[in-house]
Amino acid sequence: MTYKEWYNKHVVITCDYQKLIGIVADNHVEIRSITKHATDRAIERNILYTDVKDAIINPVHIYDVVFDKQGRKSQKFLGQRATTVINPDTGALLSVYKTSIRRLKKWKKS
Repeated sequence: MTYKEWYNKHVVITCDYQKLIGIVADNHVEIRSITKHATDRAIERNILYTDVKDAIINPVHIYDVVFDKQGRKSQKFLGQRATTVINPDTGALLSVYKTSIRRLKKWKKS
């Protein structure tokens, strides 16, 4: 990978994801930060920030808040092309991944 390719992949995408800060989700949670894990996964999985923005603003389904073993909250927002994981208390975007067709069909029927 050339420097230019690396720059476009990492720096430009990270800057794009920073545009999500301040966006208010469908359930009134404001995005206040983007974790390094979320941007790393977005780069690794080739997920556009516009798809993540769409999942936050116009979700097909918002899952219930869950707690991990350490008591940390998270909530998934299922979008057309991306699914986001957000901490509803801190407003941190924790992770992103592509929405599966099967899951999308399930919630579109509902």
